Amino acid sequence: MEREADVCAIADQAARIEAEARSVAGARVEIEQVHADVRVLAAARNELMDRLKGLREQLGRAQSNSAKSENVRSQIETMRREIQKGRAAVEFEKKAHADNLLQSKAMEKNMIAVASEIERLRGELVNAEKRATAVTTAAAVTNPVSYNPISGYAQPYSSSEATYATMYGNPEAAYAAYGSAEATYAGTYANSDAYSTTNQAQTRTDGNPHYMTQPAHYAQYEGQQQQQQHTNVQR
Repeated sequence: MEREADVCAIADQAARIEAEARSVAGARVEIEQVHADVRVLAAARNELMDRLKGLREQLGRAQSNSAKSENVRSQIETMRREIQKGRAAVEFEKKAHADNLLQSKAMEKNMIAVASEIERLRGELVNAEKRATAVTTAAAVTNPVSYNPISGYAQPYSSSEATYATMYGNPEAAYAAYGSAEATYAGTYANSDAYSTTNQAQTRTDGNPHYMTQPAHYAQYEGQQQQQQHTNVQR
């Protein structure tokens, strides 16, 4: 009986050992599976680390590009301000040019008006000289004795009253003499435009019309007047 009890105890112990062996084998398989999973996870970790490294490099490049883009953006903003300044300067120049153009046109009109006024005054001066010459000629024709053709002046003051009486004592005679002088003047100065052109061309640059070179036909006219006075004296 005791022997059977020992056999049963040994059998139970063997069964327990076999069960433990089976559990250890299962645990070993699980451990190997865990080791395999660890190796897979380690490989995944390495891959993720590589990817993280690549992402960090990309982030660094993106940051450098962002800094460059900031510089480019600041340059664009500076260029935009410069363009605005240039546009403002162009607008100002356009306005200034328009104002200068208006001022130049106004000055040109003023210069034209001044030139016209100068020409008018020259014409009036020429006409005044012609009238003075006609009056002098009339005086010479009316009283050739008291007129000196060389000096162009009357004789001494002592005979001025007589000259005045001779010229203006008879208004009708003086008027007739003046009409004869006008006829002589019209015949001599038929081409008054040529005289005016020559007179203006020979005027000094300082604008003083009294310093002129005497035209050729005026010299001829003076010679004719002297000849006529000489004839009157002979008569």
